[in-house]
Amino acid sequence: MKSALSFSIMVSIGVACSNTAESSLGGGAAGTTGESGGGGAGGTNSAGGPDSGGSNGTGGSGFAGGDCNGDPMAGPASADVVIALSGVSVETLAGSEVAGAQDGAGPAAHFNNPTSVLLNANGSLVVSDFDNGRIRSVTAAGMVQTLTQATGFARPFALALGPLAEIYVGTDYDEKGVNAGPAGGVLWRLNGGDEPPTALALKAGRPRGLVAMDGAVLAVTDVEGHDLRSFDIESQTFSDYSGKRGCPGFADGTLEQARFNRPYGLVRLPNGDLIIADQLNHRLRRVSSTGDVTTFAGDGAAGLIDGPVAKSRFNMPQALALDSAGNLYVSDVGNHRIRRISALGVVETVAGDGSAGFKNGDGKTAKFSGQEGIAVNDGVIYLADGTSGEVAPFHRVRKITLP
Repeated sequence: MKSALSFSIMVSIGVACSNTAESSLGGGAAGTTGESGGGGAGGTNSAGGPDSGGSNGTGGSGFAGGDCNGDPMAGPASADVVIALSGVSVETLAGSEVAGAQDGAGPAAHFNNPTSVLLNANGSLVVSDFDNGRIRSVTAAGMVQTLTQATGFARPFALALGPLAEIYVGTDYDEKGVNAGPAGGVLWRLNGGDEPPTALALKAGRPRGLVAMDGAVLAVTDVEGHDLRSFDIESQTFSDYSGKRGCPGFADGTLEQARFNRPYGLVRLPNGDLIIADQLNHRLRRVSSTGDVTTFAGDGAAGLIDGPVAKSRFNMPQALALDSAGNLYVSDVGNHRIRRISALGVVETVAGDGSAGFKNGDGKTAKFSGQEGIAVNDGVIYLADGTSGEVAPFHRVRKITLP
């Protein structure tokens, strides 16, 4: 069964791929991108067995393999063009170079590779503390508190607010807290208080982008499955939506024709369209409410070009966040920068000097490390700045204040 998310159409995507670029899910692309869960901190990436299910709370996440189509068609070589935003300041909201699990205020609090941030309904931040296997809360003043820690709840990454402001989490490990390969993740619902989280879907793949759609439905990108799926909260089942599961590639077109290569961050526009950070295609893709997939930004070549969005270039875009004015923020991890696409279609660099590391201060000279998750609210960008799965002294939640 194919779910239409919030859209008014339903399609079947059980199509055969046409060329010989067979998918490799044994720690290849995932291990080279410098991301948590991609062969680094997330463990090895052994492929899961085929599973055509999707009922009884399972993800139907076995990868089809087989031949995959699509041609990235990258743009020509070109020098970088950086248009840096002035008046930006970067500071540490909480955490430090020390790995740990201590609650507390500011630098006295410790994280162990924070990977995602989410603005909660109460105004606080929710943080996936990946290597600690915890979900943490951070106030605007930098006070850190542990929200969730439970047996079997391990390697949390994806975060989303549901239709009733409940929190959903995707973990890379299975319901027993064991690395079951890229198909073995779990989708959970947090229950608050001392109640442990509820496992809603097993074999959920490696969810990275989660966003609430109309009704009791979540849209989900799977970085290892290379597809976009819908998850029905009430029936606790996944349905295919766009892309060919287990087939990395690039193609615009209809939902069934489209191909992605490590789809990551995900946001929903006010009109219902979705924007996906298509990481290894170095593009942002738009999934329209009419059922078309198009390239929103980037030309497929890894690089950095600011200016008109139609001529822009990115290098492994990962996390996305949308502000109330319609500006889209991009964690451009390959460029070690935070970028912004304005509502008028102009791309500029918000912060980062282009090299990995840690430095606060002026946005033009700031340095970031993992930058795997971002959120934005009232002129402030919050950044989960962890280790990217490396052994490194980066365990912070950063705060970027816009002019």
